Amino acid sequence: SGKLTVKWSASKVFTGYQVQIATDENFENIVKEDTIANASTYSKVYEGLTTGTPYYVRIRSYHVFNNMTYHGEWSNVKNAALN
Repeated sequence: SGKLTVKWSASKVFTGYQVQIATDENFENIVKEDTIANASTYSKVYEGLTTGTPYYVRIRSYHVFNNMTYHGEWSNVKNAALN
């Protein structure tokens, strides 16, 4: 099984981040999905992925204000292949 490290730029304006990993660039087959509730976390290691499979990653920020959650736009899709 393979590991994939996802890193993103720092911003303390947000409450946290959402990360999705899929096997297709349209994200119809999401294999990992995470909500990182700590705005000072800027990376996450995902394990249990299959070596040789192409994976696609996207991330977006979110902010909670007055019990309402506001989501940013999804990032550009990045692809990664585990060797």
